[in-house]
Amino acid sequence: MEKGTQALDKFWTASRSGAWAGRGFRFQDSVTSLLAISIWSDRLLSGAVVPEGFDDIVVERAETLELIQVKSRSGHRPLFTTSEIRGYEEKLSLNSPHESRHSAW
Repeated sequence: MEKGTQALDKFWTASRSGAWAGRGFRFQDSVTSLLAISIWSDRLLSGAVVPEGFDDIVVERAETLELIQVKSRSGHRPLFTTSEIRGYEEKLSLNSPHESRHSAW
């Protein structure tokens, strides 16, 4: 019975890639929503939020594009802290209006 259980465990573990990918997509959706709400509430410079444009998220402003790469954290890393999120917002707010930037969340 042990061999059957090991084979089943191996098969189950190998089949989880879709679930892990879904987690990443849901996280990207959450970050996209956070950015849109932050712009709407004037916490960030005005811009249009475009999911899955030139990058995971693009914030289009009058004279610049903000290209944002979003990666979720898996179980071995702690949740994002409020200060980390504020730091990412600050990076977006401080960008020069004449340059394109690539950020990572």
